[in-house]
Amino acid sequence: MLHNWDKRIKILRISTVVIVFVLIMLLLLAGFTIYGNKVGNFIIKVNQDDIKLSLSVDESLNNLTGRLAFSGLDGQNNATYSNIPSNIVEGLGEKNDWFGEHYIAYSFYLINKGSAAIDYDVSLDVVDTVGDPLSILRVLIIEGDGVDKTEGIIYAKPEVNEENAEYLRQNTDYETVPFKNDLQLVERHEIELMPNVPVKYTIVIWIEGWDVECVDERIDDRVKMELTFTGK
Repeated sequence: MLHNWDKRIKILRISTVVIVFVLIMLLLLAGFTIYGNKVGNFIIKVNQDDIKLSLSVDESLNNLTGRLAFSGLDGQNNATYSNIPSNIVEGLGEKNDWFGEHYIAYSFYLINKGSAAIDYDVSLDVVDTVGDPLSILRVLIIEGDGVDKTEGIIYAKPEVNEENAEYLRQNTDYETVPFKNDLQLVERHEIELMPNVPVKYTIVIWIEGWDVECVDERIDDRVKMELTFTGK
């Protein structure tokens, strides 16, 4: 009788371990599935080294960090420039269009915590893609506080088909700067970031609905990107 009881306890312990293992695997699988269905986490970071660059989404600038992240949208809809509010730079942090799912947006401060003015590079890099999202993607980068969206620069992949390019010109009211390439979309050099004088950045990303390549078959396209600031 005692032998049978010990055997049951042993089986129960093994079953518990198996159940816990299965639950962990299911949780991991759910995490990857959720992450895969989104545009992906957008990372903003600084290269520290000897240059004391920091980021903040705090108006008081008390909470400084070297890395920020904000989420993409699950099933992001197509949009155009007019869907973006003119005052998109107001406030800090995540400003995603959660209801219409037309764009993702984020505002933050870049701060030089050193003792002298520095120059810095801005680089927007592609980490991973599924499909061909870059051909229909638009990236708006606005530098400054108290400005509207017209003060920003819109980056896009150049349209190689002239007929398609003309169609875009007729139906959109903005100009674009070409992506540098498919891996590094944006490369900028900025000068004289003064110590403890924050510079506000706002980044907005959307899928251009007037692009002839923005069709239903592209619904599963995804991209993950990183925005990096490097002091010089």
